[in-house]
Amino acid sequence: MARVDQSFDLALFVGCYSKVGTRHGVMARTFSLHLFSLAFNGIHVGEIGVGTALCGHCDVPVGLVCAATAACAEAVGQ
Repeated sequence: MARVDQSFDLALFVGCYSKVGTRHGVMARTFSLHLFSLAFNGIHVGEIGVGTALCGHCDVPVGLVCAATAACAEAVGQ
């Protein structure tokens, strides 16, 4: 993930993978083959969730998630 700060107007996530254990996920992983679970306040997240949290911390909205169907469903909370 690129460095993000408050100078950004919008974040675009292109080519993200779904988190580990996602049904029908293409190359479902969480950052590496060795990190299997990551959670914020008890909510399990993958790279989309981590990126969104980092952007939110800097008040940068996420305007696009372009990925496989399972990863897009993860991004909208399905």
